[in-house]
Amino acid sequence: MSLPFDVLEQVVSHLSDSGQTLLALCHVSRDTYSLARPALYRFVELGPRSVFRTFLDNIAREPSLGRHVLSFVMQSELENNDLSLVIRVLGTMVNLRHLDVRCLDSVIRQDVGVLDVIKGLLHLRSITVSTGRSSSYVRVFTRLPAMRAVNVDGNLGYYQVKVFDELLLRSVTSLERLRIMGYYNFSDLLKGHSDLRWESVRDLEIRLIPESMEPTSLQVAHAFPSVERLDLTLSAAPATRLMSDPTLFPHVRDMTVRVERERVPRPAAHLVPGRRTVEHLTMHLSDAAPSLKLFADVFQWQALRSLQLHAGWIFDETIAVLNLCSGLYYLSLTVQSTALGFRRGVSTWPPSGEIID
Repeated sequence: MSLPFDVLEQVVSHLSDSGQTLLALCHVSRDTYSLARPALYRFVELGPRSVFRTFLDNIAREPSLGRHVLSFVMQSELENNDLSLVIRVLGTMVNLRHLDVRCLDSVIRQDVGVLDVIKGLLHLRSITVSTGRSSSYVRVFTRLPAMRAVNVDGNLGYYQVKVFDELLLRSVTSLERLRIMGYYNFSDLLKGHSDLRWESVRDLEIRLIPESMEPTSLQVAHAFPSVERLDLTLSAAPATRLMSDPTLFPHVRDMTVRVERERVPRPAAHLVPGRRTVEHLTMHLSDAAPSLKLFADVFQWQALRSLQLHAGWIFDETIAVLNLCSGLYYLSLTVQSTALGFRRGVSTWPPSGEIID
């Protein structure tokens, strides 16, 4: 008995992240082949060389397949003959939404014409780049349209910062997710455009160090007022100020804070207009600031549903704070090299030191 075509469409639409299943469906019937093959190319994430070589060869032989690709992720470094093939197939991906090619710098050095190919990807709205000392990404940033998601792995150098600022300005109304894993100084951008607000950003992950950047950290909080998921790496004083003041990032429900360098000072009373309410909290405290007690008055601990704490030591005061977490469903403690994980009603102590997920 054969299924109606519209039912098959529904089945395939729920299998976009299951490459093996889609591949199997290509061999079932003509109908499933016609539906599964385009879906197989929709979200492409390539690993070993044999896999990405097969994919690139398929696109090169049948360029019409490229129009089905919405997301293209390739993490591996490539040989020179593969680089030219990447350039060739990128031009076929006319509907591409997300691009993450870690060897993009090598691709550009192989053929600078790929920059025009990127500029021609009119639907591109999300990009991940791994920056280095190369100036190639300066030329990439200048060719990008307004973005919905920008992910930067690495530091932004002096010549990259200006064009990256310009990209953020182009994306002020469209940007929804910003992730910068290296160091990037927001100060010049925000001083020159203090009235701008990236209202659509819901997911923000940045590093703000050193301590001298505390004023900038407050500017960032005002520039991204709608953030719901926040991941910050800060030195002590800015971290304390941001966590202590619930009027900064007021909509955050999922917070990750990495406190680096010097000891975290106790939040000043005049900086705490009320306790911050979050549902999911992850804190990385350096050995210089091991006690969770420092933040006892910062959070509505009863509102927490999950807590992950990474610290040098656990003191009795920390346990006292944990006892306030009456609504907790998940707890993970990492103390030096040992991890302790709890779910409601279950506790384990894994000797491997891995966090329990």
